Order: sequence, then C-alpha cells, then structure tokens
Amino acid sequence: GPLGYNAGIYVGEFFKWLFTVAPWLGGLIDGAIRPLMVFTGTHMMLSPVMINNIETLGYDMLGPVHCVATMAAAGMCFGAFLRAKKENNKTAVICGNLNGLKADIGILKCDCPFDGVGTLTDNFYGEKFLYIPPYLTGVETEIFEKAACLFDGVYCDSYFGRKLAEKLGKKFFAGAGFNITNRLSLSVCKADYVCLSKELTRSEAEELSRENTFYLTAGNIKVMDLIYCPFEKKCASCDRRKIYTLTDENGRKFPLRRYEVTGCRFEVYNCADLVTDGCAAGRLLDCTLTDNAAEIATCRTRAELEKFYKNHTRGHYSNGIL
Repeated sequence: GPLGYNAGIYVGEFFKWLFTVAPWLGGLIDGAIRPLMVFTGTHMMLSPVMINNIETLGYDMLGPVHCVATMAAAGMCFGAFLRAKKENNKTAVICGNLNGLKADIGILKCDCPFDGVGTLTDNFYGEKFLYIPPYLTGVETEIFEKAACLFDGVYCDSYFGRKLAEKLGKKFFAGAGFNITNRLSLSVCKADYVCLSKELTRSEAEELSRENTFYLTAGNIKVMDLIYCPFEKKCASCDRRKIYTLTDENGRKFPLRRYEVTGCRFEVYNCADLVTDGCAAGRLLDCTLTDNAAEIATCRTRAELEKFYKNHTRGHYSNGIL
C-alpha cells in the first residue's frame, strides 16, 4: 500500500513536470504507455493523481490523453474487425450428376441441358447451380437460359455469365476463369460466390478469403477451352467420344473433353489432377472427369483425396508463378 501510494505521487509529479516543460511530449509518452499500463493494471494508480490534479490545480492533463488513447485502441479493434478474414467452410462440387452428392453447393456440368436435366438434381439438397460454358452462340444461350430456371444460380468462367444471372434473377458463381488475384478484382467482380485464381498460393488466397470465396482445392484442372475442333472437323470419321487424350513430346497425357450444345466444343485438362489441403476459403472440387464425385466430396484431408487421384500435383499451392 505505502509503496503504491508513494509511487503514485512520484508518477504524478513526473507527469506534472513533463506537461509543464513540454506538453506535447507528455501527451505522447502518456498515450504511448497507456495500453501497457492498462495491461499490467498500473493505470489504476493514476486515478488518485488525476483526482488530486483537479483538486489542487483545478484541471487534469492526463484524462484527455487517456480518453484519446482509449478511442485510438477502440478504432484499432474496429478496423481489425472490418478486415478480419472470415473462414468459409462450404464445399462446392462441379460434376455431371448431383444425385447422392453431399455438398453445400452443387454445380451441374452436363453436355447440353436437355428437358430432363432436373432428374440429375433430384436427390441433392444444397444450392443448385448450372454450369454455363464460357463460349456460347445466341441459340445456345437460349437453351441454357431455359434450363437455368430450374436452378438457384449459374456458374460461369466469363462475364457474360454474370449478365445472364442478372437477366434471370439468379445467383452468380464466378468461376476460376475470372482469375481473381487481388482485392480490386474481387471487389468489382460482383458475384454471390467467387472462385479465386488457380495461380494463387495458399498464403495469397488466405489474404482474399471471405465468406463467399472459394479456392480450387482438388480435382481436374481445366487449362483451356476450345471452340474449334482439334480434329479438323472430320465429323464423318469421328467416333464422338466423351474423352480423348492429347500427348505431348514428353509423353504427358492431357485429357480432352468433348461436349455438344449445337456443335462440338472441347476442354483441355492438365496432365495431373490437383490435390491440396485447402485454405480459409471454401473448397471447390472439380469432378468433371470422374464419376465418384459423391465419395470425393466427403474427403476432408489430402491423404483421403490422394486415394482418388493417383497422378496429382499441388499446383501453385506452395509455389507461386513468379
């Protein structure tokens, strides 16, 4: 007790002298050490000093400084609250059949949305999105518009998909093709859900993670869309397979997916599938080339995913493109 009392007197005298000699320096030191004093509890010994100042001097120089320091601390906390990264625990899956799938968002990717497309979503109870190819003719767009009425929203890798969603009054999921790599592109994207760029590392994706962002965590990696036939349109001799294989000079095999709307379109996929640990953003799984999307969606670790993808890569998860 006596020690604290005498220490308080000396502290009060010190600040009284300091505010008399250099008020700006007194305010700077008092404000700077205020958080530390509150943390240690020693700020309580200044209360008698402040009361004594009012009684003997008729004013107090410490109170206003403490008030400003407290407001600054509150502003710092509020700023941290606004910038806090909120983790997204949702899972979105791209596949050709949503029946039996357990995920928060199911993205149906079929060759052409036929009249019975609803049968592919009967036993799915999450949000249903229709995958819209990034390149469509006017006639093809009308076909997808009709089918999109059965869904909660549309997923697309190009900006025309956003316009289509606005026209139909549906939610919009901006795909990885938007290549969202920074806060500016994320803010102007104006989508209900956003897939961050495949070129981002985990740490870079963490910086952009929000409640509505997703990160391609595992599955097939689409690297190119082709609107022209790579087989020189030899339709008479074409066997019209769903999947072909392109082999480069090093023997690496790249799956080539063919789909039809009013004509053939193609997608080229990476020679190795993606398997990562994910990040604070939601998980996006691309199961375009597989038939076991329901089993893959239940995987929660990289080890579990590796059972389905024998030939896999981590992509840019650890190492960026620069």
